[in-house]
Amino acid sequence: MLTLPKLTKGGVPWMRALMKQTAGDKLCWGDIHAALTKAADETVAERIEAAVGRKIRIPLRKTAAIQMFREALEEELKTRYPCTLTDELMSLQMKNDEDYCSYKQRAKTLYHDATGEPIQTGTGMTVMFYSALVKGMPKPIQDTLSEVMGLYTKTEEDFDAHCNHHVTKWINNKKETDSKKQELELATMKLQLHKLQEEVKDKKKEKTSRLMTVQQDSADGDAPVTTNQLLTAIKTLEKSKKLLEHMNIAHGQDEVLLKMLKESGGIMKEKFWLLFRCFKCSLMNITLQHIAVTMRF
Repeated sequence: MLTLPKLTKGGVPWMRALMKQTAGDKLCWGDIHAALTKAADETVAERIEAAVGRKIRIPLRKTAAIQMFREALEEELKTRYPCTLTDELMSLQMKNDEDYCSYKQRAKTLYHDATGEPIQTGTGMTVMFYSALVKGMPKPIQDTLSEVMGLYTKTEEDFDAHCNHHVTKWINNKKETDSKKQELELATMKLQLHKLQEEVKDKKKEKTSRLMTVQQDSADGDAPVTTNQLLTAIKTLEKSKKLLEHMNIAHGQDEVLLKMLKESGGIMKEKFWLLFRCFKCSLMNITLQHIAVTMRF
């Protein structure tokens, strides 16, 4: 089952598709006649048969091999069904950083595949081709070329000169803009990195400063607790514990505990608080061992 393009879109593409799909087959006029009848109708097939017969100057028979009339048939189909620009060509788009010569050559290849012939200047098809070529360029280039008077009626050399100039100028401007954009993005990233590094440094300085403050406070504190001071503190704690039991003071009465612990006297600030925490945590279970461990004796 043959799948051929519409004959009305161009006789050359239709013929090429037919030959491609029947490659290896020994075609004769009967096969061509049937395909033409299906693509158009019986009347059209008969008219083409008559025209081809006149070109080769012999009547066509159904058994006539295609080699006898192929050239004449293609010429007749090209005349009767001229090609229109294909959808692929009409939707052609210039690629990023593609220069004008490469872009035009790609378009010419598509045109030749569709029509079976090179572009001929000064024809209606040439104007359509040039129009499709410009339409596929970036919008800024289209706008610039639209200001060129009679662009599509110029010679191919003049047309190419205008297009190449504006395409090259646009590509260079785009590269420059992209380069500046990259430089700006890089500068922004460097600034953000520098800011982050400064924040890390500030945090390290703050941490070091706190540590030095603690060390200085410890160095400037009272003299180490003596054995007599520790025994005095333990006795005071024992009294406080009994008093708490007697008064039935709850676990959270910090002010009462502080008042009692301050009576111990002679214990430097830092170790006094360790002793106080130890007392709070164990409350009714204070022992000499707890105190000694906490005070690191």
